[in-house]
Amino acid sequence: MNPTVHLTGPDGSNPLGFLAALGVLRVLDDAARRGAGPFPRLAWRDEGRWIPTVAGWPDLDAIVEAILEDREDWRSNPVLRFAYDREGEAVDADSPGAIRDLKPPPALFRSFLARLSDEGPGDRRRRLDVAAAFAAEGVIDKTNGDTKPTAFHFTSGQQTFLRSVAEIHAGLTRGHVVEAIEGPWLGTSTLKSLSWDATATRTYALRASNPAKENRPGIPGADWLAFRALPLFPVFARAGRAFTTAVPVARNAFKFTWPIWSAPAAERTVASLLATPDLATTSPEWRRARGVDTVFVAVVGRFAKGYGCFAPAHPT
Repeated sequence: MNPTVHLTGPDGSNPLGFLAALGVLRVLDDAARRGAGPFPRLAWRDEGRWIPTVAGWPDLDAIVEAILEDREDWRSNPVLRFAYDREGEAVDADSPGAIRDLKPPPALFRSFLARLSDEGPGDRRRRLDVAAAFAAEGVIDKTNGDTKPTAFHFTSGQQTFLRSVAEIHAGLTRGHVVEAIEGPWLGTSTLKSLSWDATATRTYALRASNPAKENRPGIPGADWLAFRALPLFPVFARAGRAFTTAVPVARNAFKFTWPIWSAPAAERTVASLLATPDLATTSPEWRRARGVDTVFVAVVGRFAKGYGCFAPAHPT
């Protein structure tokens, strides 16, 4: 009988909790492909909130070690080094004024993808899978002509997406990882946040000051794991628009839609489930046949200069 480990930190009704659990699944799946452990399967258990469980791995310590080893593998990953200047030219990530974001000129994004493909075998597939979750090649913002990024791009101003991810990666500790997967989530870190935690939403209309000017304390371990989950949400082009997997658009409103399932599922099964069209309106019969207990929907809020956040989710 395969062991089952309960991850008591993430809550599946919170977008960040769901994404972090998927990040654990991807990290362990990558480890298994390198021969460093068994292939994992992920499920959810209702304990008053939806707790993820991992089948196949022996215990929490083994999962923490795998996440930390995976983090080390990312130190030299060119995906995190992507940067450009105000003229739209590629620059070193550490150069003064480097912009580390997902909104480059389309030609630069195309050359970035080509470079990732040409940099030898190794982790080519992983590099390209991550880049495919950044943006869809050829889809541009009609306002400024830049590449249109993933719907999960919530950073704005000086807090650019890849710089935030790189700072989270550089500052990540064992304690951050344990907090993310075992809990409780205290949210006391001063590292950058990707703003995917629906419980930490800060709406300017409900506050006396502009939240965009404040540091957002977060859960670095959960943010890092959520970033690792992004390849499960590739961005694709349709009729000149960018669409992010599991984030349908209705009347120009983005809604992140995700399932909660009770039968342990491998990564490929989860990827297929996430790509289900109209998931929020699937019938009870369809869900029962696939072991889906519920489907959550969280509206994506957008504010000045591109700042984004998730509204609290509701089940459908």
